[in-house]
Amino acid sequence: MFRDHPEVSLAEWERRKQFVGFTAEDARLLTELRQMAVNCVDSIVEELYRRWFLFPELRSVFPDETMIRRVKSAQKQYFIELTYGDYGEEYLAKRLQIGRLHKRIGLAPRWYVGAYSIYTELVFPRWWRSSSRTSPRPAAPSSRC
Repeated sequence: MFRDHPEVSLAEWERRKQFVGFTAEDARLLTELRQMAVNCVDSIVEELYRRWFLFPELRSVFPDETMIRRVKSAQKQYFIELTYGDYGEEYLAKRLQIGRLHKRIGLAPRWYVGAYSIYTELVFPRWWRSSSRTSPRPAAPSSRC
């Protein structure tokens, strides 16, 4: 699979995860967010794009409603996939494919990397509300959004 993606080898991908401290335990913990992700994906993605489209340079990347619906749908799938717990070769291949697409449509890294900050801002309160508040680290989220 990686002969088609020479920009990042699997070894380099594992090294990058090591650099940021992403462990198997982190992957496991992300799976606990799946129900919250499924329940909240619509509101999270709508808010993400609402904020993006406040900036004309981002709005111009998405010229029509058909494309906007398509990218929102893909963004929803991506958001839920973040909770699958498998961040190996297949995950990397998908990320590289999306990265090439971003480059082709002229979406600069400063915008899509910045989306992670927005995701954090949108996800943490939902995660906290959907989980137990009796411990310093919330338990696995409930099905509430």
